[in-house]
Amino acid sequence: MLNQQSMVVLYRWWVGELKSLVPAGVRDWFLTREGNVALELGNTQVTVSRYDEQSQGKIEREILSLAEHDDEHMAQRIMRGFDVRMTRVILRLSANQVLRKVISVPAALEENLKEAVSYDIDRHTPFQLEQVYFDVAVVARQEEKNTLSVLLAVVAKKNVTQLMAQIERWGLAVDSVQMAGTRMPKITGAENFSPEFVSEAHAPKKNRTKGHLNIAAVGVVLMLFAAVLVYPLVQQQAVLSQLRADISSSQKEAKIATETRNQLDRIVEEANFIVKKKREVLSALSVLNALTRLLPNDSYLSLLEMKNNLVRIQGQSVAASNLIGYVEQSPLFQGAKFNGQLTKDRRTGLQRFYLTTNLVAKDVPE
Repeated sequence: MLNQQSMVVLYRWWVGELKSLVPAGVRDWFLTREGNVALELGNTQVTVSRYDEQSQGKIEREILSLAEHDDEHMAQRIMRGFDVRMTRVILRLSANQVLRKVISVPAALEENLKEAVSYDIDRHTPFQLEQVYFDVAVVARQEEKNTLSVLLAVVAKKNVTQLMAQIERWGLAVDSVQMAGTRMPKITGAENFSPEFVSEAHAPKKNRTKGHLNIAAVGVVLMLFAAVLVYPLVQQQAVLSQLRADISSSQKEAKIATETRNQLDRIVEEANFIVKKKREVLSALSVLNALTRLLPNDSYLSLLEMKNNLVRIQGQSVAASNLIGYVEQSPLFQGAKFNGQLTKDRRTGLQRFYLTTNLVAKDVPE
């Protein structure tokens, strides 16, 4: 995830890449330089040191005469292409403007050193606390005494206020009041101490609208750039998804059509099977009709039974013993025989018979 520092680095890189491609008029609005401008005010001149945040070093140093420039145009000469609203203005104090002194304090006070020293400002300087800005730094430690050597740098508030007021007349707001160096090489550690008397947190807030516009513009450009890269991919993905949906729908329709055709084939096959079986099996009516034509008129049937290919008939006849010959005259029947003995019915005077035969033909002869 990008944090604030990463976003700043990305913004600076992006601006640097776009500078050469942006027209001058647009560049003057969106791509003005940002950084630090340090001012050292003298009686007749002001020394300007300009630091660009991208280069992270001093890039320009210029001395401007106070007599040659009026207040109205001084800010323009000082900034020289830097965005006033996005550039830190630092007031640098010379060595003769700052009172410096090495004091000794208990080591236990190191954690809250500046606050502890503030209680003794009137003892170490001829000023009261409300009359000065000050800063401190540890320059040496006395382990055996458990004390610290502290470099105290003090500047009178009225002097700083006068200098800041002059800079404000030029249309600039001071963000920080510092001293470039203590210039006390005989004191170990002092060469690295740059006192800051007024920090940016206590300075007047600047209007960052243009900087916000810059960030917003860069954000829009980044979103457009991402859209140019991503949109074709999204579009292709949408087309691919639609094709997949169409293929899936076609596959479903083809599957339904195949299942329907198979079902119809099964129905036709079953219907043909039934017709085929029906053709292969003679009906009882057809068998009865064939027997009616074969048997003599003096014979009567009381029972006709068909099971698979076996036909059983029972009845009475004048000459029942001749019935087998009549039945086997037809190619429809074969293997006719009596089941049991022939008996005479006393009431009718006819012979009772019980005859079985096999069906061997599929069609009844005309």
